[in-house]
Amino acid sequence: MGVRRIVALAGSARRGSLNKQLARVAAARVSALGGEGVFLDLADYRMPLYDGDYETANGVPDPAHALGEQVAAADGLMIASPEYNGAYPALLKNTIDWLTRIDRRIWARPTALLSASPGPGGGRRGLVVLRLALGHLRVPLLDRQFSLPSAGEALAGDELRDAGATAELDQLVSELLAAAEARS
Repeated sequence: MGVRRIVALAGSARRGSLNKQLARVAAARVSALGGEGVFLDLADYRMPLYDGDYETANGVPDPAHALGEQVAAADGLMIASPEYNGAYPALLKNTIDWLTRIDRRIWARPTALLSASPGPGGGRRGLVVLRLALGHLRVPLLDRQFSLPSAGEALAGDELRDAGATAELDQLVSELLAAAEARS
């Protein structure tokens, strides 16, 4: 089994985002479990809102191509998404839309969904809607997902404070690494 490259990204560009912190933790857990965990910050890939007229006039923006190359080079993906009003954020939707304009198959790699929230739900409702959207694109999603409630207290830098939450995240990472290995 070769080292599998797993890209973790968050559906938030905000510096203090709990989901961005969770994506970093997830990438670190990938590396701790024998993979290559890579965190990509969507703030580094600023793209205009998708608009067919813009695309006709200007083509797909360079940041979308740069991000698309990173995603295409991955064996698997981890997406940590905030819950905004019961759904996932526009930033993540826009990212998905632009990358499908490059090649819809770019998302065709094993993908794990995660969420973090300061509230008791852990952002799970947003993952339901995200799962539906990615399912429409035929993204091979893991059945298991990870939600972190009270995330402000649960996250400590690049790790989780609770051993049980770490074990749960490690289980998800292990399943994703196995799915990435099986795909190759």
